[in-house]
Amino acid sequence: MADLLLPVDGEEDAGGVSTSKQKQDTRTVPGPVPIPEPPPPLPHPQHHPVHQLVVRQQPLRARMCGFGEKDRRPLDPPPILQLIITSTQTGRTDPDALSDPFFVVHATLWSDTGEEERNLILTNKDDSEQGQERGGREEKDAGPAGSVVKVLIGSLVSSPALLEDDHGVEGVYFAFPDLSIRTEGRYRLKFSLVRLGTGDFDGSSRSTIVAEGVSDVFTVYSAKKFPGMTESTELTKAFARQGLKIPIRNDVRGKNRGKTTSNMPPPGAEVTEEHMKAKKAKKHSMEA
Repeated sequence: MADLLLPVDGEEDAGGVSTSKQKQDTRTVPGPVPIPEPPPPLPHPQHHPVHQLVVRQQPLRARMCGFGEKDRRPLDPPPILQLIITSTQTGRTDPDALSDPFFVVHATLWSDTGEEERNLILTNKDDSEQGQERGGREEKDAGPAGSVVKVLIGSLVSSPALLEDDHGVEGVYFAFPDLSIRTEGRYRLKFSLVRLGTGDFDGSSRSTIVAEGVSDVFTVYSAKKFPGMTESTELTKAFARQGLKIPIRNDVRGKNRGKTTSNMPPPGAEVTEEHMKAKKAKKHSMEA
């Protein structure tokens, strides 16, 4: 019986194909399976930064502006708020978060107790007549009796501004130099910090209030009772020097501005020779 010769690896069989090549062609060796990377961990709620709105400059008083659109009587001094963002991990201010340009602050009007909103008012007949009486100052009336009008008018939204205060300390501030109130009374202002998202530009979503701040109680006077504007604060002047559009008043003259003192005695008092001499001397000095 003849022996059966088997081909050795590397030798050719009867068909002329190497046995090693046959093994390479028929055997499938699986490659390494890639392991997906785990998703980044979600930030813990305790690690979120803490946002604070601090009222750096409180409004004190204002003169009511009535129901006309062109008569503006801004709050004095203008409210100024500072945004402070603190990291819960380090307990320090986060400078990167402060550079976020999508923060805005919205102002609303509330009662002096802070429990009732005062942004709108229902006008009556007296309000309409008062508005018509002011028509000489190019003001429009309050509309027909029973219409709803805004009490707080002006620029109700403020954008962030990176400024240095009157002590040279840099921070992010929100100023409200154009707020006017139509009716007299005692009020507070409530400020809401909002971060705008992509949905805020197409109206598909509502913004979330990040932080809130409330002002102290201030008084809005009628035209006869208003004591006058105060001199601008050092904080207001510091911001104006850095380019912020905010009104500056360096001298305050109250309601008696423009009046001159007289050398004559008060009504009912006796006119003496000294009074007449003083009057003549004043007249000669003015003519000279």
